[in-house]
Amino acid sequence: MKRKMKTMRLEKIIVVAAIVLVVFGACSEYLNVEDATKVDPNTFPADEEEFFQLFVGAYSGLSTGNYNGPWPGGMYNGNQLLLGYLSDEVHRTDNSDPDGGYSGNISSLRYTAENDAFARLYKGLYTGVFRANMVINKAPSVDFTNVSERDVMVAEAKFLRALNYFNLTLLWGDVPMLLEEDVDNPNKLANNPPISAEEVYAQIVSDLEDAIAVLPTSQEMEGRVDVWGAKAILAKVYLFGADELGKSEWYALAETEAKEVLDGSPYGMNTGITSLYDNYQQMFDLANHSQQEYIFAVNHYHTNGATGWGDNDYGSTYDLIVLPWLNPAPTGGNGDRTGWGWQHVYQSVVEEWSDTDPRKDYSLFIEGEALSADVTYHSTTGHHADRAAREGGGSVQKFWQTLPTGKPVFVPRDWPVIRVADLMLIHAEADLMADGNLSAAGLANINAVRTRAELSPLASADREDILQERRWELFMEGHRWFDLMRTKTAETAFDQIAALDPEGEDFDKLDFNPQRHYKLPYPYSALVANQGLTQKAGW
Repeated sequence: MKRKMKTMRLEKIIVVAAIVLVVFGACSEYLNVEDATKVDPNTFPADEEEFFQLFVGAYSGLSTGNYNGPWPGGMYNGNQLLLGYLSDEVHRTDNSDPDGGYSGNISSLRYTAENDAFARLYKGLYTGVFRANMVINKAPSVDFTNVSERDVMVAEAKFLRALNYFNLTLLWGDVPMLLEEDVDNPNKLANNPPISAEEVYAQIVSDLEDAIAVLPTSQEMEGRVDVWGAKAILAKVYLFGADELGKSEWYALAETEAKEVLDGSPYGMNTGITSLYDNYQQMFDLANHSQQEYIFAVNHYHTNGATGWGDNDYGSTYDLIVLPWLNPAPTGGNGDRTGWGWQHVYQSVVEEWSDTDPRKDYSLFIEGEALSADVTYHSTTGHHADRAAREGGGSVQKFWQTLPTGKPVFVPRDWPVIRVADLMLIHAEADLMADGNLSAAGLANINAVRTRAELSPLASADREDILQERRWELFMEGHRWFDLMRTKTAETAFDQIAALDPEGEDFDKLDFNPQRHYKLPYPYSALVANQGLTQKAGW
């Protein structure tokens, strides 16, 4: 049973939205889904085709989760901007509301357990868990012509479950664990206490190891994870877990997994393009859905003619909410990009990022920079002014691209969950931390990233060098906050935000409390729904 990836990308199957979410809604009022008339969860899926619909739904949870809007429930869409708010990359800006609504109070550290953006994300991640559980637990009841195909889909579902739990524990620490779909036990989520982060990590590793044992080295369908993607995420899990749990022996495991992918997989740096701009442009090109630097990416697509939240559009909202607000837009018709400008880059980023690094010019719009022949970027006058009310800093340029037709609300941007440069730096960091010495291979990986960025190679490197390379290479891709969190370096970074702003406006993070802010509070709605969940101290 062979299917083209167009099916995976375009069949945002209505029956899945009506089935999986409704079934999950039967498990808890928290999901606020009441119409359970679409299917009988005890008989669905009845055959291979229905099972495949269920399987596609498990993947789509990485993007849309359970909500189609600027803050979808899935992790790899507009929610990546929330991670930027938590970090020292950008702050939320909106003159009409100093807090910028429920997203703005994230960058100002004034968020509470009632923050709706975090509630949607928490809910969406568990929706993803449930969809994966459905695939895993329903598979034995479906007759397959090709059992190995079923086994691969189950392995992919275990990967997806692991990825969702990885994000849950990174953000919230101890979280409830669900490994069954619990159609027959609607009270399970209503009284399910959290387990320790160490136990969550153990389940993540177990799921990834199970997946790796079955996944193929390549997939016919674009967007489905292969064994290399699972091993790359396992390397990241080991590195982050070594920091989070104090399991120093995991550094060597991270190094091994990363090396196997870098040495044995078909993924690698795009060395055929020498210009950094052209190289990055290709890597983030909206039309480039399959390229060698993305080890695993989440697919998005844009529905032709869709212009708003209610149009069943499953493109990425990231461009819309991140790219600067330009009013009026640059000339050139609908081909020019303009967004809502829900971010403004901290002045500390501009100061700390060397002007000799070409990635800076590619990634940032700086005050006075020409956007087109007749438009200059300004942060406090004219374009972007009603979004960015501070002197200095800049705006994100990294994903700026001329669209071939129109300016849709959503765009078909595939989001890199893990790409080659990320894994190279994971390998180097794990290599260094495993025994305190950076090997020639580890240094070579750092320098491969730097060489592609047209920077001179380093003769040696410490962990601070590696983390700084990650900061600039992966700018605004959703990694910086987790790096600050796992290395417990947020306080130092946040002090720099204020210290490097001569106008004294960037004081957002001065109230950072490491005992309180490294992990998020459980959403109030989750506390109401789950009597086994107790709010964390300090919240």
